[in-house]
Amino acid sequence: STPHMQWPFEEWGATAVLSGHDHTYERFVTGRNKFPYFVNGLGGAKTYGFQVKPTKDSAFRFSARTGGAQLIEAEEHRIRFRFFRTDDA
Repeated sequence: STPHMQWPFEEWGATAVLSGHDHTYERFVTGRNKFPYFVNGLGGAKTYGFQVKPTKDSAFRFSARTGGAQLIEAEEHRIRFRFFRTDDA
């Protein structure tokens, strides 16, 4: 959601963008092709709440005291992205 980081990843041939840093999880879908962009920083460090309101492209947000992990399963003609909370909720 940071404007200076909104590069043309899809035009460059990317299938999705995976990012970290913020200690939250958020999935964005952008553009006419609903290009997926993930921010996942729940892998072990102390979590915290969101610092900004969601953008129009925000599809899902998660922030809790528990962490989580992202599983990506890639096959020849599809990619499946899943997020799992560590508290099994």
